[in-house]
Amino acid sequence: MKLFRHNTSITRAAVALSAATLLFTGCVERKLDLRPSDGPLRISFEWPEGKEVEGAQLWLYSGDGSLYLATESKPDIYECRVPADSYTILAVNTD
Repeated sequence: MKLFRHNTSITRAAVALSAATLLFTGCVERKLDLRPSDGPLRISFEWPEGKEVEGAQLWLYSGDGSLYLATESKPDIYECRVPADSYTILAVNTD
């Protein structure tokens, strides 16, 4: 019975510590002028099953329709940072 009470105390302490951690390290409110002006872009490619692809060519068009980026990438994934905007992406395999 004494062992059960000890485990209950440890559990309560762990829950209280977790709650305090969430309370003090949660989301931070920022003003709009303090937000990042760019962010990560990650594109994962899925080619038809059994198709071996050596790479991909990408064209990213920004929200106003202008070409932002033309590049080549690996056949499975492409990652970079882009300015905050809406993008249209055209991707084709290099084969």
